[in-house]
Amino acid sequence: MTSDSPPTDRVLPTAPPTIRAGDPSEVLGVIPYLVGFLPADDLVVVLLADRCVVVTARMDLASVPDGGELAQQVEDLADLHGADAAVVVAYCADPEPVAALFEGLPERLDGVRLVDLLHVDGRRWWSWLCSAGCCPPEGRPYDVASSRTAAAAVFAGLTTLPSRDSLAELVRPEPATEERVGLYETVAGDLLPLGPDAAARVVARVEALCAADELPDEQAAAELAVSLFDVGVRDAVWGAQTRSGAARAVGLWSRVSRLALPPFRVAPVCQLATAAWLSGDGALMSVCLETLEAEGEENRLVAVLDSINRLGLPPSWWDEPGAGRTTG
Repeated sequence: MTSDSPPTDRVLPTAPPTIRAGDPSEVLGVIPYLVGFLPADDLVVVLLADRCVVVTARMDLASVPDGGELAQQVEDLADLHGADAAVVVAYCADPEPVAALFEGLPERLDGVRLVDLLHVDGRRWWSWLCSAGCCPPEGRPYDVASSRTAAAAVFAGLTTLPSRDSLAELVRPEPATEERVGLYETVAGDLLPLGPDAAARVVARVEALCAADELPDEQAAAELAVSLFDVGVRDAVWGAQTRSGAARAVGLWSRVSRLALPPFRVAPVCQLATAAWLSGDGALMSVCLETLEAEGEENRLVAVLDSINRLGLPPSWWDEPGAGRTTG
């Protein structure tokens, strides 16, 4: 896999909805709900086992240098997730970079059956696997909004955003107003250093907020962010995350991350990245890690999460014996 832009995976829930796609237009209708947003200048790999989707991976189109690298990434992901087939879709208005990646790809793949190979420009699609005359030169039109599979995805409770940039809003910090700076100074002065029972208390508080599906006010958010500055508390909260509670944890840690001020912001963003991963939203996890990198933040937990993201580990790994939820 490339080091610049690893694939971001979205693993379907334990009991995923059944949405049948019979042609490329129907596949394209459901992809935004599989990755969480409407792709643009992206490569999307939908991996299947026994004709069922097991994971959907997205990567920046520009991050894949050639068809050989793309074939290797598809094979690696298929091996990791036990997939035997794939649909590969390139979203790009310009056909030239797509041709450079797709030329010879079916022959390069080893052990993975290529169900379809699609180039999409946002309005029309072309299949690289169809017989002569299948796709007219101008392509075949499609419309996500009116797609039967998109409607089925909405009915099943899946959601999507207009673009990947929309995900960044879940992490983008609120302005560091004078009042907020004063609040953090006061909270840090009151709480730090934390006592020996702090980890248990903070874990219990987080679990109570998630159980009630309640977002913290500014005071409570500041107290959580400052508490996580203690590495022991941070790791205890991280290790207590669960796949079943991940969706609610995303809302909680998005709120805390946006309100947090440096140097108390990195730990909540790490918690958000973890919750995103455990909920199957690899795209949001990737956005969190990119945010931390852009802000120059790094520590052991950031490194662990980056490794999870780059390896494409499925959320089920979290529950495996010996997975190791420590960062030290």
